[in-house]
Amino acid sequence: YQRRVHGSREMDWQSEAIRDMSSFRDGTLTFFDRVFENQINKVIVETDRHYGAMCFREALQCCWFGFQNTRDEYRTFSGDAGMHRALVRRFVEVQALVLAPIAPHFAEFVWKEILEHDTTVHNAVWPEPTKPVDPILQLSADFLADTVHTFRVQIAKQAKKAAAKVTHGDIFVMTQYEPWQLLSIEAVRTETEANGGVVPTDIAKRLQGNAELKKDFKRVMGFVAILKERVTKFGPASFDPVPPIPERALLEEQAAYIAAQLGLAAVTIVDAADPAAPDRDRAKAKAEVGRPAAAFYTAA
Repeated sequence: YQRRVHGSREMDWQSEAIRDMSSFRDGTLTFFDRVFENQINKVIVETDRHYGAMCFREALQCCWFGFQNTRDEYRTFSGDAGMHRALVRRFVEVQALVLAPIAPHFAEFVWKEILEHDTTVHNAVWPEPTKPVDPILQLSADFLADTVHTFRVQIAKQAKKAAAKVTHGDIFVMTQYEPWQLLSIEAVRTETEANGGVVPTDIAKRLQGNAELKKDFKRVMGFVAILKERVTKFGPASFDPVPPIPERALLEEQAAYIAAQLGLAAVTIVDAADPAAPDRDRAKAKAEVGRPAAAFYTAA
């Protein structure tokens, strides 16, 4: 029953969206537009793989439940600017096509009644990704979301102690790995290669005997946890000594979005490696690649 209701609500949303396409914006794709486009391409590729392996439950999870969540996140990230017109239609069309093998009646209704195609969805070809799936683009989106969440929690804790509401923030970003991180990368790479390309489950125990990492071992373990997750997703490319995400450029581009999400008037992105950069609340020294630090304050 709940699935039927969910399907009916989705039909209603898609019908209204296609009928009122003028309410969405067009023009150049923003960062969040490109992330959504990338996720649509990923759904096409992954659903095709699930069907090929006869994994229909996984296919449904990917092209229905997961795809709905992806669209909802995109709608939230788009904020007042709204979603991109071409991507809204692309979403509706792609979902109808990838659902057709397991939800033929739903797909047919969307294809003919909502999208107003003349032919049946079952004669349509499988959708093609607009470009290769970009894992770094998704990683960048996850990094941005995690950063905003971390800072929101920090502001909430600070609000319990501060008399005045914070209005501004300085966000400190490291653009290069520190020496201990490079040593960590090399140590994990060596252990992973010796373990057949898989990060050993006892990697922490193996690194305990590394004299070069002993001084910063607590920080090393936090970084290794992030590195282990990246190796699982991206393989050997994770051991590149150059950080995968252009963090400073990304945060500068999204400074207005970050400020709005945190309820601030403005945020300033600061290079933590710049000795001349002003420090506030000793936050500069806390910044690491993948983990920006921030100081929030009330402007005079």
